[in-house]
Amino acid sequence: MAKREIKKGATSKILLLFIRDSSQAGEIVGLTGLAYNTSGLTCYYHRNSAGAAVSVTLANMTLGDYTSGGFKEVDATNMPGIYQLGLPDAALATGAESVAVVLQGAANMEVLPLEIELTATDNQNSLVAGIQGVKQTLDALNDASVASIVAGVWNEPQTSYTTAGTFGAFLDATISSFGATVSTQLGTGAYAIDLLSARDNIAKQLADITANPKPTYDIDGQRVDWDAHFRALSAQLESIELAIQGSEPFEVRTTGYTQ
Repeated sequence: MAKREIKKGATSKILLLFIRDSSQAGEIVGLTGLAYNTSGLTCYYHRNSAGAAVSVTLANMTLGDYTSGGFKEVDATNMPGIYQLGLPDAALATGAESVAVVLQGAANMEVLPLEIELTATDNQNSLVAGIQGVKQTLDALNDASVASIVAGVWNEPQTSYTTAGTFGAFLDATISSFGATVSTQLGTGAYAIDLLSARDNIAKQLADITANPKPTYDIDGQRVDWDAHFRALSAQLESIELAIQGSEPFEVRTTGYTQ
């Protein structure tokens, strides 16, 4: 049984049918010459939610112009056996999942059964088709494809991310701005830091207080415990050494003291 898909509630649908000539045994030959009023020709449909089949009153129609129950041969010479059928709107109404259609009864006509699935979406809708296409594309991506995409993005030269309004250009500008800010704060002006000099200065302070130990020291006008100050300076020295080696962030606090 031929199966088709039509959206529930669709209207004015014209079906294209192929009716086979049953007198041509063993061959697929289209039956020509049928009309809406051909003797014996009948059409019925049944919705899966209904209690009985429904008779369709066949009528004449113009090709391509919907008429409920319309039945018309397309071209007996060039397309033998091809007909159009205007399916009644009631057959496609909501409330069922499928509908079966049967045409039969004319002389030399092979019974033609059709099954139509009544869907919630229209498979002719370009938006739905587009979404399905995107999903199929994503499903087809494998690990190698993903890795190739990632490499293509991150290995792209920085100079390529210049299109205004794109995320790449935004990220490029943000990183450049951050780098300039860090450079200004750590490398020039009032915020200039010479890590090597800072390291040497703290090392000298540690050497001085080791050579001249006292219980307390006067640092910036405040009395400070010797052990606590020694530990603080040692921690600062270790932080600077690590920063020089590039292993972790650092914070420098310079102090002076008098004995």
